[in-house]
Amino acid sequence: DELETQTIQGALLLRNGEVLEGAATRSGDRFNVQLRSGGQLRIPMTDVEFFGHDIGQIYQHLLARVEPKTADQFLQLSQWCFAKGMLTESAQCLLAVSRLDPHHPGVDRLEQRLRLLERHQHQVGGYPLKHEKQSWGRS
Repeated sequence: DELETQTIQGALLLRNGEVLEGAATRSGDRFNVQLRSGGQLRIPMTDVEFFGHDIGQIYQHLLARVEPKTADQFLQLSQWCFAKGMLTESAQCLLAVSRLDPHHPGVDRLEQRLRLLERHQHQVGGYPLKHEKQSWGRS
């Protein structure tokens, strides 16, 4: 295993949904993680769901687990992406929820949060979300 022999920059997805990014080395039944913030953690392997080279790879791992016709799972992934600052991915998952269940109760609240952040990004010169204004499939 690559992690047993060397330290690799990457991201650990913990079973509780949190992500740790930094340099990881596997040592026995633990991961030693040198965080980008400078701290160091020893994480039991039983607490780690997935190791990826970056948070994008973790997102792909989580997306692959979503059942294609399950609006609730897409909404959960959208909320996870939103919490991690992955706004484009959050919007894409929210669009999937809207297509599967246009009247899902969780869509409106998250859509409002995404739109507020998008407006804020425009005001401070950030990058807009990569979706069309009418892409939500709702009025």
